[in-house]
Amino acid sequence: MTAIERKLSCGSDHFPMYINLQFNPAAEMKNEVPLPDQDDIEIQDDIEIFKEKVNAETG
Repeated sequence: MTAIERKLSCGSDHFPMYINLQFNPAAEMKNEVPLPDQDDIEIQDDIEIFKEKVNAETG
């Protein structure tokens, strides 16, 4: 993000916003990929169990 600006009121309870974004593919290489911690792994396990139950055939 290179700029953010709150604009004048437009009669709503929300203000219009101006945001300028800049795409920079080289910056992607500088970002670290987060590794899952134990909580993330447990949540993923729970999701997989839930998917199996939802997709199980009913007889």
